[in-house]
Amino acid sequence: MKGNQNPVNSATDRKNKDDKSLCALRAKYKAEQELTKAKKASEFMPGLAEFHRAFAQDLLEEADRLMTQEHPIELSSGREALPALESRSLAGVRETLESPDTIGLEASSGRLDLLADADAVALGIDTAESINAMNSLEKMLAHQMAAAHRFALKHLALTDRTKDNLEKLRLTNAAARMMESFQNGMKLLHRIRSGGRQVMVIQHVQVGQGGQAMIAGEVQSQKGGQ
Repeated sequence: MKGNQNPVNSATDRKNKDDKSLCALRAKYKAEQELTKAKKASEFMPGLAEFHRAFAQDLLEEADRLMTQEHPIELSSGREALPALESRSLAGVRETLESPDTIGLEASSGRLDLLADADAVALGIDTAESINAMNSLEKMLAHQMAAAHRFALKHLALTDRTKDNLEKLRLTNAAARMMESFQNGMKLLHRIRSGGRQVMVIQHVQVGQGGQAMIAGEVQSQKGGQ
């Protein structure tokens, strides 16, 4: 247990957050149903249609209320939401978010928990900052790359401490697979940010009088491997 945090209170707080997110999603779904009913009734029963629209508006306002945080949220370096002050173990750039939704905060907290389980918090956050991660998907990719890098180097270090040749081979192969995963992550990030564009050079060769060749180059941009 970290600090003086009561585990029962901690579990209750998390359950309350989950319940609020679930209730908000249900309210939005119900609002969509009410708007559909209003559309169907608008031609022949305008009064009923107005009732459904008003009810949908009330549901959407309730969803917004549930999804809005009561207090500003602090961000660490890597733009991850920091835990409560009494349990904070990370330091970094401090920023303030205005009205973040609870689903995004739960996801941010979950990413940090997973990094902690992989013993790669510093590596993961530094990687996300290095690539200037723009969204949750890029953050997750950065964290996976950091974990793969840590796994690879740890297993390479173990090969020097074992005398069994078969075990050395197993560790080396595992490290090689993780290094390949890391490199594939870099390639994927490049493809995402470049829009999957490739450059193809087309050369036209013309043979003139006397057997001399003239080469004219043309560069075309190609998308998606087409």
